[in-house]
Amino acid sequence: MFYYNPNDSHVMVNNRVGTNSTFNLATRTGKVISISEILLVMVLLMILPCIALESRSSIDLQTDGAVLFCQSGNTRYEVWLDEIETLELIDEMPENLFRTNALGSKHLYKGKFTGGGMVDLKILADPTVPPYLKIKTGSDGYFIFGTRNPEITQQVFAALAAKTGEKQS
Repeated sequence: MFYYNPNDSHVMVNNRVGTNSTFNLATRTGKVISISEILLVMVLLMILPCIALESRSSIDLQTDGAVLFCQSGNTRYEVWLDEIETLELIDEMPENLFRTNALGSKHLYKGKFTGGGMVDLKILADPTVPPYLKIKTGSDGYFIFGTRNPEITQQVFAALAAKTGEKQS
């Protein structure tokens, strides 16, 4: 498993048994590679719980009368109400979604997607908790927002529908 031989100048050596190879820890390069591997594993072990927590973080959806805010963690979207062209309350995520620059897990879609006939689509929602707000704006494309509490999503939709009037679908 570990090979240390100061008299051997090879950085990588074959194991005596099997077809695997290992690094010679007596060489400087062998030490650097082995330490780098250990650090990489440690970083991954610290990052994975953070990603798991991120996928369960709250999703806040609210409006102040002029702007709709949707936020989770360090991701925040703002949609000006006067830029909304269409507003829908949908019960299912669009089919054939592809992440273009996004986090997609079982309980969180967050970032830029394409699919369902929408190219510039930004989603911040838990795909397991419908309904969702589907918004089309003139300048920023499409948005799909949803909280982990369906009543809040429906309340925000009702408030937006009242503000935007005829734009509601």
